[in-house]
Amino acid sequence: MIDDILFVHPNDMQQGRIAIQDTDITTNLPYIPGVYLAFDHHQSEVNRAGEELADNHIIDANAPSAAPVVYDYYGGKERFPNIDEALMAAVEQADSAQFSMEEVVNPTGWPLLSFMMGPRTGLGTC
Repeated sequence: MIDDILFVHPNDMQQGRIAIQDTDITTNLPYIPGVYLAFDHHQSEVNRAGEELADNHIIDANAPSAAPVVYDYYGGKERFPNIDEALMAAVEQADSAQFSMEEVVNPTGWPLLSFMMGPRTGLGTC
């Protein structure tokens, strides 16, 4: 079902450096024609698309991250009752960088994982 998972930079998508296939699903990245589905939450993508928002471009500019956009598209809590709400909250916190000073200075749990997966460690990039 899943062939590969890539962490890519948005600019690499826009510059065509990432090979796209019609079976690919992207999240939190600029829309590229040719993908199967693209999930996002950035108002800039709504503005860029204008009235020409493609049917396969699933976007909610009011969402705090792309995670609830994907989650809701596939059925949300009713379809995935075992997904912990704390996990969803952690993803939204990380994507919007809503950390307390204590969470930045002495991270544990989900904040620590989100910092480890950041671009400065190389663990969350290609």
